[in-house]
Amino acid sequence: MGTFGTGILDNDTSREVYNKFVEHLENGLAIPKVVDEINSQFKEYKKGDSKTDFIFALGLALWENCSLDQKTLTEIKKYIELGVDIDIWGKLEGSEEDIKQRKKELKKFLKKIEVPRKNPLKKQKKITIYKPPIFKTGDCVCFKLSNGNYSGGIVLGEHKIDKKEMGSNVIISTDINQLNKPIKEDFFKSNVLITNFGDLKNWVEVSEYSSDFFIDFNGEIEVVNSIEIKEEIQNYFSDNFCGYSHWNFLITNIENELSRKPVRRKIKTLSIKDILIDLKLKETRNRI
Repeated sequence: MGTFGTGILDNDTSREVYNKFVEHLENGLAIPKVVDEINSQFKEYKKGDSKTDFIFALGLALWENCSLDQKTLTEIKKYIELGVDIDIWGKLEGSEEDIKQRKKELKKFLKKIEVPRKNPLKKQKKITIYKPPIFKTGDCVCFKLSNGNYSGGIVLGEHKIDKKEMGSNVIISTDINQLNKPIKEDFFKSNVLITNFGDLKNWVEVSEYSSDFFIDFNGEIEVVNSIEIKEEIQNYFSDNFCGYSHWNFLITNIENELSRKPVRRKIKTLSIKDILIDLKLKETRNRI
């Protein structure tokens, strides 16, 4: 599965397990039943190189709902304290800097979940009405990074499936990292983030974000301008599903990529102008 950062949920395995846990809760399942479903649905993840990502995601979801059991906590502690997860990262050829940061993330994670939550995270009611895409194709969106600077992305497409499903947006990330809110010219001058991390090779940072999970980020992500998107780009991203990501990952993916040392891992870039005006669609297809 793809790994794109050092955080607990910065990989496809953890995200898939965590999101499915939340989905089961929203569908009204009790915690014990949710755990049974997760163990059944992702049994292939419970072994091999995915086992730590699986148990970390499950443990985090349980902790957030005041339901982390001693058995799961003990397994998490074992994988962290015995260096099992770090050994996996080493086998997957993680850099020294990334492994060092991963150790910090694991230490912080374990310290957090060892203290039981007093109250579960606010649960969302099951949504039965259609939510259209949040943004329009061509919208330039911006948001603050943890360093206080602004970054942004460009909406390449909208998915309006049907009345039984949620709308979504396809957004491409940029390397904007500046003190002031970006304007149209900043987006045109920016570069697309292309990740080379772990088992991701020349991975264009394009993801799809469901309207269903935007409520927590209303006000944090705002439209600052709009750019005309070529019709063939819109058609391509309307027909190709990128895989849903949590809106928070729009921000953390950029932070992760910008924080990596260019001396040790040069960030490959493709200009936004090339993507939007002179696009060859094959250049945007993520490949491993």
